[in-house]
Amino acid sequence: MKTVNDMVAWLKSPSHIKCTLVDISEVSVSGVPTTINLSSMAYSSGGTTYNACVIGGLSFSESLSVEGAISTSYGGLDLINTYGVNDQFLNYIWNRRSVKIYLGDPSWPKSDFVLIFDGLVQELTANSENQLTLLLFDKLQRLNDSLTEKTLSDSTDTYTEKTKTGLANTALLPLTFGEVFNIQPLYVDNGVTGIFGTAGTSGTSGTSGVTGKVYMVNDGPINGIIEVRDNGVPITAAENLSKGLIGLSSNPVGTITCSVQGNSTTSYSNTISSIITKIVTSYGNTTNQFTPSEIDFSGFTNTSPVGVYCSDRINTVQLCNDLAKSVSANLVCPSITVDATGQNISSSKLKLVELKVPSGTSQYTLNDDNMILGTLSITQLFPIKPSIKLGYCKNYTVQQTVAAGLNPDSKFDEDYLTVTQINSTNKTLYRDTGTISQENTLLITESHATTEAIKRLNLWGVQRKLITATYLPELIFVQLGDIVTIKSNRFNLSAGKTGLVYNITRDWITGQVQIGVLV
Repeated sequence: MKTVNDMVAWLKSPSHIKCTLVDISEVSVSGVPTTINLSSMAYSSGGTTYNACVIGGLSFSESLSVEGAISTSYGGLDLINTYGVNDQFLNYIWNRRSVKIYLGDPSWPKSDFVLIFDGLVQELTANSENQLTLLLFDKLQRLNDSLTEKTLSDSTDTYTEKTKTGLANTALLPLTFGEVFNIQPLYVDNGVTGIFGTAGTSGTSGTSGVTGKVYMVNDGPINGIIEVRDNGVPITAAENLSKGLIGLSSNPVGTITCSVQGNSTTSYSNTISSIITKIVTSYGNTTNQFTPSEIDFSGFTNTSPVGVYCSDRINTVQLCNDLAKSVSANLVCPSITVDATGQNISSSKLKLVELKVPSGTSQYTLNDDNMILGTLSITQLFPIKPSIKLGYCKNYTVQQTVAAGLNPDSKFDEDYLTVTQINSTNKTLYRDTGTISQENTLLITESHATTEAIKRLNLWGVQRKLITATYLPELIFVQLGDIVTIKSNRFNLSAGKTGLVYNITRDWITGQVQIGVLV
């Protein structure tokens, strides 16, 4: 396969001829999984002959999000359908099939072609009689499914709550990742069946006679129970860490809650990258799970502890996004991935891109020499936030009243604990007199919430801009999150400013790329 330098030199050559190869796997053709091979011109390789029907598209866009919205990259592929030559495609099932698009010279062997899009087909549409369009999106959409559908009725254990009035219990088995505070566990057994088994109390080993109610905090092994409470009062309870259960010696007075260090399948961790890795490789639809080779979190260094309790149905990609945005990060799956050398191009990988003040060594310089004349613009002014208020240590069971005689701690009757950071100088400078909007996170500790609040204040406490321009092919392999230097004789950029690549649109037909830089 050609390197980045090889492809840039080829794209800049006036004599180059572009050929596009498209491989779409497991398309349902009359119920039979079939690989469909399409191309923009006649091409054959290794016994595979491509259907030369691609006539356009090949523009792919990717973007980060300040608001924490789910990031997506998307594009389209136009196919000729004059006189209905490809009408049969409308009978096929294309949805969520893997698609890989390659670019190269028709004289090259396929092994020299470079992957320019690695994602999924959304659907096939026909906007006219003479053209079909394959709508494409990134592999992140593989996670657009429920985290779990496992209920008590699916459990192999004989909990007494598996049946109610003769019907299967549809209560979803909870999942706990990282450390969580004051969750309300799922009642699963009355304690007389012996299902609890051998357990210790307060973290010690030994046999415990559980004759009261049994609750589940996680469907599977956990790292530990921090504290169990009955109407807010700490009580002694037995714990079965291998099954994620707690058991009582007598029936409770009121609401049972607990704080937990959760899922320890393979190992326990409370960092964002490790929890997301566990989720995307082990949960959700098994056919859409990611393999470790499809994940690259090496550039993400934030180790702030987080935790989340999932007692209701939740979308897998939404859960991962909620974890990431706790530290102003975006979970992305770019259409292509360039390795650390900046030369080798591979299939797209899941990445975490953290939004913070751009700093460090620039990977590229964007200047007037490689810019298309007249395309420079300021496309967005981001809201100024000279005050940041973050919610942390989420309280999963808000309790206004607790057992008599207990002096309620504010953390039991509030959704979140909070930290606030204010830049008074900038607040005056920008004449900000508005109220501070609380931004909730899944962070656990005050110190890490304070660190995150300071980071956000440094980033958004001053006016930030998105500067966008269209550039020549030498910059077409720039990646989301790259640190770059943007220079121009306009917009006070003559000395250059360090920025973060916030969005990209690559047009592989022209070889040009539109890049938006957060400065």
